[in-house]
Amino acid sequence: RRLPICAAAESAKQELTETRKRRSAVQDISAVCVPKRNAARARRRGELAGTTHQNLPLRACISAQTRMRCCSFVALAALLNVHGLSAPRRRLPVSREEPATRAIKKNLARALALPVVAGAASRFEPVRKLMAFDRIRVGLVAGTVGAAILGGCYFIFSFCVMDALNAQPPSVAIQTMNSINVVIVNPKFIAAFMGTPLICCWLVAEALAAGVGSSTDVALMFGGAITLIIGEFLETLVCHIPKNDALAAHKGGNDAEVWARYYTSWTAWNHVRMVASLATVVQFSLALFYRGARLGAGYGGLP
Repeated sequence: RRLPICAAAESAKQELTETRKRRSAVQDISAVCVPKRNAARARRRGELAGTTHQNLPLRACISAQTRMRCCSFVALAALLNVHGLSAPRRRLPVSREEPATRAIKKNLARALALPVVAGAASRFEPVRKLMAFDRIRVGLVAGTVGAAILGGCYFIFSFCVMDALNAQPPSVAIQTMNSINVVIVNPKFIAAFMGTPLICCWLVAEALAAGVGSSTDVALMFGGAITLIIGEFLETLVCHIPKNDALAAHKGGNDAEVWARYYTSWTAWNHVRMVASLATVVQFSLALFYRGARLGAGYGGLP
């Protein structure tokens, strides 16, 4: 029994001896290496202390943390550039201020140049007479243009539109005419249809104030205005609008008879307002001529 115990004790003693030898070897190695490492650090510190900041290399001046930050910023910038190049490009909206600015400058230049040109042109006697403001003449020109527009519109209906509709089947003609009556009520036509009679009413008032028989131009102005008010405007209100309303209320059945009656009467009355509008154009044109002759005093002493 004692022999195994002695053998175990001897093996433990041997292991302890070997462990002590290993520790002593490690201590000897560290005793040799640590002084060398400390001496290298001390030598490096001495070299760095003996040099100036300008002579140091870039890596010695920049710490590792600073280098990491710089690298991070460079990587982020590169990533943003790549994203910007790969992203779809959007077209910037065109500025609307620039054309408006150009238009303002152009109109301002014209406004500034207009008095200069007018002042230079007013030195001539014919231009001076032409530049004299005459509100009656302006009203006659506006009334002539409006009456000509209305007369041309009615002319197209009398000799083109109604004949083309009459060549279609009655049901198609009724449907198309109802559509025309709806579409024609637009700002452009209403401006001419309502504006021209208003101008004519003002010209009638001016003619009555000046005296209808005082001169030829005033008489022609009065006659043309009355012709358009009665023969075009009132005739449309009394004849054409009720006929259009009746055609729009037609629900079908006996289309041929309804369309024949509508076509005959509507076209005949349209001839009347067409002639009235064109007659107003002629009378206003003659009124302009006689008024210019009377006020200009250079056309053979016309009355």
